[in-house]
Amino acid sequence: MRRQLASRSLAARRRNATKTTCRAQQGRYARLLASNRVKARAA
Repeated sequence: MRRQLASRSLAARRRNATKTTCRAQQGRYARLLASNRVKARAA
């Protein structure tokens, strides 16, 4: 029982980590899109 609970918390931690990295990647992608838009407008 205790082992199952520990594995569940570990899985939740891993899921949260992937979620945060995904969010960071999304923000980077949005910034890249914005900079491309600005470059397109300047060109």
